[in-house]
Order: sequence, then structure tokens, then C-alpha cells
Amino acid sequence: MMNRNTEPVAPIISARYLGISARPDGFGFVVIEDTIALDCGMRMCERTQSVDCLGQQFERILRMYGPTEVVIMEAESSGAPTKRTEILKSIDGAADRKNIEVIRIDDKSLHEHFRKFNAESKYEIALIVTRILPELAWRLPPRRKPWQSEQRRTSIFEAAAAVIAHAKLWESTAVSRHSPP
Repeated sequence: MMNRNTEPVAPIISARYLGISARPDGFGFVVIEDTIALDCGMRMCERTQSVDCLGQQFERILRMYGPTEVVIMEAESSGAPTKRTEILKSIDGAADRKNIEVIRIDDKSLHEHFRKFNAESKYEIALIVTRILPELAWRLPPRRKPWQSEQRRTSIFEAAAAVIAHAKLWESTAVSRHSPP
């Protein structure tokens, strides 16, 4: 690009994050550029061959959006390898092959970060996410009753929360760090 003085102007480089939250049967994802959610969703496969299938779906998302970083919501592990662990290894491998940096945010760090906004539960964190990324509000599941199972789309909000915590997106929005939204 050139301006009127014929001086070169550097193109604006935006950060594009791909947030991932894995489940035993798939993963939730969100693609965020600057402070805008470009896409989000769930990817699941049949139980047989699910790790290979999910790896292929993840690679398609990488090709489509070309993120600068992948941010993974890392849930606590009991130590034994699980289906979720296998899915995350597949995701790590795909990102590594594309030379994309992978950042891991653990559950404890995420909750510490969102306590600044007086958010303790997953639902309260999801509400903060919708204030920062209003494009996701339509995907917000209703507050879960104690006897209900967690909805799968909750992982979309876990992925978005991990990106927000890593990229400090709240600094670019109207959400104040010192007072709850």
C-alpha cells in the first residue's frame, strides 16, 4: 500500500486465535480476530476412529482460518490417558505441522482470571464471554440445573474464555477490569 507521499505503509497485521476445548467425543472451537468472533461450533465424530476424524476436522479449520495461535483449554487430568488426551495430541500434531504456536490455559488459571469479573461458575464465565464477544450470545446455553448434564456447546464458551484470558481481549472492549459487567 502507498499513501499520497509515496511512503510505504505497513499492512495492519491482526492476531487470529483459534480457541479449542476438547471433550471425550469431540471439541468446541471459536475463531477470534482482534475482538470479533468470526466462527464457532462443535466438531464430533463416531466413536470408532474418532481421533483421526477429529484430527482431520481440526486440520480443515486450520486451513480455513489460518490462525496465528491455537489456545487450548486444558482441563485437569486424572493422569491416565483418555480419549480427550488423544484428541489433544492430534490437535497438537496438526498445529505443529503447520508451525502454529499452541498455548495451553489450565482450568485454575482461567478461573483465577475470571474472578476479576466476579465470575465463578462456567455459566457466569460464559456470560462475561458474551459481553466481550456479543457475536456468541445466541449460542449461550441456559443456566444448568444441578440434575442436568452440561450442554456440549459449553465447550465453545470454554474455548472463547481461554482465548480471552490469553490474549487479554477485555482490554480492547468496554468491559472494565475493576468492576463486574
